[in-house]
Amino acid sequence: MSTASASSKPIVFYDIAARPPVEKNCFSPNPWKSRLALNFKGVPYSTSWVALPDIAKTLDFDFKHPYILVPLSECRDSEFPEYAKFNMNIDAAFTAHTQLAVQGMPFDPATEELSKAEFVRRAGVKQWDDFALDGEAREKLMESFRETLGGLAKLFSRDASGPFLLGTTVSYADMMVGAWLRMMYATMPEDEWKQVTTWHDGIFGQLHDALNAYADVK
Repeated sequence: MSTASASSKPIVFYDIAARPPVEKNCFSPNPWKSRLALNFKGVPYSTSWVALPDIAKTLDFDFKHPYILVPLSECRDSEFPEYAKFNMNIDAAFTAHTQLAVQGMPFDPATEELSKAEFVRRAGVKQWDDFALDGEAREKLMESFRETLGGLAKLFSRDASGPFLLGTTVSYADMMVGAWLRMMYATMPEDEWKQVTTWHDGIFGQLHDALNAYADVK
């Protein structure tokens, strides 16, 4: 039975509009964390696709109304330190290697130039091509990525009964990692992604595949 009652209103879930078809190309890890969790819990929702340049104004809420953000804001990291630390460590591990993915981001053609300009501005580089990573430099970053995931793989290896951290039992921690894997799958060159899926006895390829059960884009 769904954890949400039949009478409850669907949640409006916001994600970045990627290249059409958006359902096949969504790549942002944070929305993926939420999508995997919503699907796992069976919560009814609909997706509102937001153009990347429109994110700031879309998030400009009128806080005179009691949005769900208010009670959530009262949940401090100190109340759940282990979860907060794990999430930060996962984000840091993958963020350090996003240059492997940046140039493969499937931007919506309608806003691609504006999106690239915003990435350039935020990164403090001169032009989009400055993100290019080839040859030996790319090989070194791939090796760094493999080594970084090696530490994480040890956690997943503790219970050999299944692809998740808790063996056959899926948890939100799996979804945190899985969300980043979804991004790398959508953005990395195919041959490099295939390498990732085989590293460390295929742990991350198996996790990615296992989370397909909760990866419906609605």
